[in-house]
Amino acid sequence: MKKINLLFRLLIACIISNCCFGGNDSLRIVQWLDSITLQPDKQNYFNDKVQFLIQQNENQVDKFATLTILKAKFELKRGNFNEVDRSLNKVLKKENLSKRSKAITLQLRGSLKAVRKEFQEAIKDYELALRLFDELVNAREAAYLKNNIANIVF
Repeated sequence: MKKINLLFRLLIACIISNCCFGGNDSLRIVQWLDSITLQPDKQNYFNDKVQFLIQQNENQVDKFATLTILKAKFELKRGNFNEVDRSLNKVLKKENLSKRSKAITLQLRGSLKAVRKEFQEAIKDYELALRLFDELVNAREAAYLKNNIANIVF
């Protein structure tokens, strides 16, 4: 029993140290974006850290897409639509982008266009994303997109 307790404690310590020190880049980005909200006086500092990490991963196409999408979602909520548009278009220009990353990017760009009341363009992006999610057999995301399209049409 003592061995199991010791192994369990060691496992917990490894998980905590990995989260705190190794960390996942996506988690770091989210933490820094959260810090921008909580500490507006340090906005430039945290924004620079986010941008640096995104640029550092520019050659890893899907990782770059994931990090850029996280930043774009944050900026969409803040109303920085031009920044979102620029970021998402940069992702879509990447070669070798996976279908999943492309679909998620198109889905978010469709949401941006819907917020801007560019409904026909939003539907086009949603439909492109829907085709990709159907190819990936991702019924949950496909249903979400169908709902978005229906909300615009009806």
